[in-house]
Amino acid sequence: MHPRLVSKKHLRVATPSRVREASFVALAILVGVLGAATVRAGLSYREPVAQINPSPIIRLPLVAGTKVPKPPASFGLVPQSATGARGEFVFVAAAGQLKTAASKRLFDYYVSTMTANGWRVAARSGPTGSGEWALSLSLGRQQATISMYVRPSVSLTLDACPPFPYC
Repeated sequence: MHPRLVSKKHLRVATPSRVREASFVALAILVGVLGAATVRAGLSYREPVAQINPSPIIRLPLVAGTKVPKPPASFGLVPQSATGARGEFVFVAAAGQLKTAASKRLFDYYVSTMTANGWRVAARSGPTGSGEWALSLSLGRQQATISMYVRPSVSLTLDACPPFPYC
């Protein structure tokens, strides 16, 4: 209503109450005390966390400058004398050939040992009937691609990036 229509005696004007302020402060203190008690109770009743045992790391001879294992000597693969592109390592068969069964065992060797050492398989193309295969693995920011070719000659190619800056 308009103030001129009602006399000032009958007109009520809202004024802040001291009781409301005190109750708000009491409520804030109560919430703070309950929160602190809850946190303290949670801390005192915690059960100890069991230790997580990481999977054992398999120690293998690595290709120089990478975390990729060298092919085992039992497969008869030796480093090629010619240097390839930066981050590329080529191993050729010393005997000139590698049986299909041995190529499949080499594929299984790389999948099992590298995943046991923390590598994640990003992509794979399993061994074909002739023994060719490819793997793409990652470990943190390091990426490795391992390819086995049997034609025109037997070769195992490792491409590792980084530590090389521009792979």
